[in-house]
Amino acid sequence: MTERMREQLRISNIISSSPIWLFFCILSQLVWFSGCSSMLHPESSPSSFESEIRNAQTTNMDQELEERSNILFRYVAGNLSYLNGQYDEALEYLKDVSNQIPFPVEKLHWTLSELYMRNEQREDARREVEKALLANPNNSRYHFMLAILLASAGELEEAEKHYKEMLSASEDPIQGAFFYYAEFLQEQGRREEAISLVVDHIDEAEDVGMALWVLGDLYESSNDLKKAQEVYEDGIKRGGLNEKLFSSLGRLYMLNNDIQAARELCEQMVELEPFNYRANLLLAQLLVAENKLDEAVVQFNRLLEDTTALEGYEYSKIRDVRLELAQLEARRENYGEAERQLLLILTDEPQNDSVRYELASLYVSTGRRIKAFDLLEEIPHESSFYLHARYLLAFILREDGNPVRAVKELRLLLEHYPEHSAIWARLVTILSEMNREDEALEAAREGLVLHGDNESLLFEQARVLDKLGQQAGALEIMEQIIALNPDHAYALNYIAYALAEREIELERAEKLVVRALKIRPEDGYFLDTLGWIHFKRGNLKAAKQYIEKAVQLTEGDIVILEHIGDVLQALGETAKAEEAYGKVLQREAEDLSADEREAVERIRRKRQREI
Repeated sequence: MTERMREQLRISNIISSSPIWLFFCILSQLVWFSGCSSMLHPESSPSSFESEIRNAQTTNMDQELEERSNILFRYVAGNLSYLNGQYDEALEYLKDVSNQIPFPVEKLHWTLSELYMRNEQREDARREVEKALLANPNNSRYHFMLAILLASAGELEEAEKHYKEMLSASEDPIQGAFFYYAEFLQEQGRREEAISLVVDHIDEAEDVGMALWVLGDLYESSNDLKKAQEVYEDGIKRGGLNEKLFSSLGRLYMLNNDIQAARELCEQMVELEPFNYRANLLLAQLLVAENKLDEAVVQFNRLLEDTTALEGYEYSKIRDVRLELAQLEARRENYGEAERQLLLILTDEPQNDSVRYELASLYVSTGRRIKAFDLLEEIPHESSFYLHARYLLAFILREDGNPVRAVKELRLLLEHYPEHSAIWARLVTILSEMNREDEALEAAREGLVLHGDNESLLFEQARVLDKLGQQAGALEIMEQIIALNPDHAYALNYIAYALAEREIELERAEKLVVRALKIRPEDGYFLDTLGWIHFKRGNLKAAKQYIEKAVQLTEGDIVILEHIGDVLQALGETAKAEEAYGKVLQREAEDLSADEREAVERIRRKRQREI
């Protein structure tokens, strides 16, 4: 049974079992039992009955009358228990009544079916609603309940019969009954039939807007988003704006990146309901999407004030706004305010691990790693954020110069979460940084056994091979990566640079790095590759243009400084070339990578040749 069906059924049950209904039900049963008693004992009178009670010790009450009195008592007691919300007690009383009476009493069996449904006793509920239908086969709600129970048991053909009976039954009709039959059809993959059913019944719907929302939802689930949008918009025109139409249409506008239409929809909703949470929240999010961050902060703070001022507000809404506000303030580099909003949430929800993790991430990004470490250590193993917390801990340990403990943390995580490829990739990276290449390659192989052609793991494996001087193997893996993902920018750049270094397939190399730059246009290393390809092809002016920009973006990467020196030397700008080479040699005392040390040695050899 779907959530929507379950909710509608609950509402229909509450209506049909309201105190007024039960009063008349009890009254009718009292009359029935009293009538039966007087028919069986016409000579009885109140005075003689009282006399019998007074003389109970000496007079045997008629056994059948006693049984009827007992049934009546348990029936009344069961209904009173139901009215008082004592459902288990009501079930026991009414179950006894159902077992003792020789013929179906529809309201009794209907109430019992509802009580069994509360306890998820579906077979018992089905038995009782079938009895109710024996008493009254023309009740729409009984057919609806039985259809749901049959569908949940997998008896779909029988369920569909009762959905159809529900539509034709004249007694106790369900508003919008065709909605539920349409949903049943949709769940069976019969979307076209569901759509036709709703279209055929829209004009008879009391709430046309809701009917059109259901139709739009069917189109949306069929991935016909254009038609869904048209139907939602028609729903607003014909039935007025409601929460469901707002949410669905707003979602489609956002999917289409139609900011203007989304804003107009929000403003329309706010005009109807000035304190509508969803509309005001979406307005704030739209401002963020337009990069109007200052205005967005004002909107979020206004929403926070308005929501807090509402009587009976949901705290979860306050929490969600504070969280979005914190993320926005962090984006504005207003870290103090971001921290304040997160701490306010933790004051109310000290065990909120998602917010702990968010705050720890903020501390990491602002260099307060000890604070972050302490927060992450508080997240327990059973938390859904435990994995994220320990992964971030490993990052902190690596940044703090403790790679041994970082590796230990990652290996412990892999014992519990081997299905997460990112952990394997990070382990390979750190092992390689520790110059433990053999272990790094072994970890990559283990991870790839579990994760097949995982791009991140393949890329890290290729980097280790490159570091070991096995460029052919690395290049082969990089080719494998772009076959899997033609837009893997780093693999595209690696292949392009490798081809440039070998001075082969330079035309292909240029095409590959241009593709990479479309993905990351301001990446200094990619620009250096493009410039280096131009250098190898003899296009010195273009080479200078790209590599000079690369030097700026990478803040003087040693290899890129060597490249610009070579280009300037080729252009005859000897003084500038020497300046670039000199910057490299000034840094030879630093802890350089293998590539950087090779660049230093190449420059030394160039100078010796000049001498």
